[in-house]
Amino acid sequence: MALDRRTNPLLIIGPTSAETLAALIGGQPIPDTAPPAELARQMQSWHSLGATSQGLGYEVRWILGDVQSDSWVELNPDTGETSPLSVMPQPKGWKQVRLVPLSTEHSVPSCAWMFESKEKSGKFNRMKAAELRLTTEQQTELGQGRDVSLPDGTVLEASSFRGASIRPRRVVVSGDTAEQAPGIVALDGVDLLVHEATFLEDTQDHATEHLHSTATGAVRTALACGAKHLVLTHFSARIKDGSVPLAEANGIIDGAQLDITLAHDGDRVLLHDNGDVSHHTWTGNDWAA
Repeated sequence: MALDRRTNPLLIIGPTSAETLAALIGGQPIPDTAPPAELARQMQSWHSLGATSQGLGYEVRWILGDVQSDSWVELNPDTGETSPLSVMPQPKGWKQVRLVPLSTEHSVPSCAWMFESKEKSGKFNRMKAAELRLTTEQQTELGQGRDVSLPDGTVLEASSFRGASIRPRRVVVSGDTAEQAPGIVALDGVDLLVHEATFLEDTQDHATEHLHSTATGAVRTALACGAKHLVLTHFSARIKDGSVPLAEANGIIDGAQLDITLAHDGDRVLLHDNGDVSHHTWTGNDWAA
């Protein structure tokens, strides 16, 4: 990013264990019991190689947290100090969408990420306002949720000029996790779930042992959180034909309203304002849905 002349700030957030978090806050070394892939170890290694705001030429914030307890700290690579945070920070400039970590289950600290939009007010009924010959000022008052009294004593309720509110849109992206991750299945009304499907049904025992998911496990997770669209990704190298996990996944939906697609490198998955999802794959000449 520095070579591309990046100047915008970068926020890096990742999960750690409660034990490691307590050690960092206390100024102690990372516990020996922490796995080699512990993200705190990796961050410290990157810092030693020059991954600092000064070294890169743009502001970088390094955040680690225990998702289950919602406890977060910021690492300062220049001083080596760790500062507790009252809340997990959001990407700079984000106002209409928030980032939410979701507890998952794997052999190392892990989490899924939910991108959730704000609830929006319903569409203002301009036709009704025009029929009543309301002034611009009156329409503004109603549009901002304030009732308006007319000269004849009639009170126009602002709520009657708004359609139904638009519920928040939710996109959830899992990392490595066993199926039915607690933070994901606790949700309801997910528009789009991108979920790992490392194993096939005939290797369910490996998925269980290594805390990964099968394609059918991803479907069970999607159904549990009310997802409308599921994108399968993160396949084992032994899976040579993507149609196999896709067929296994479609084989257990049992009439549920769930669309399932397969992820390829470079795909674009779009969540539209009305909740529809379109999955586009590059053919070499154009995008195909």
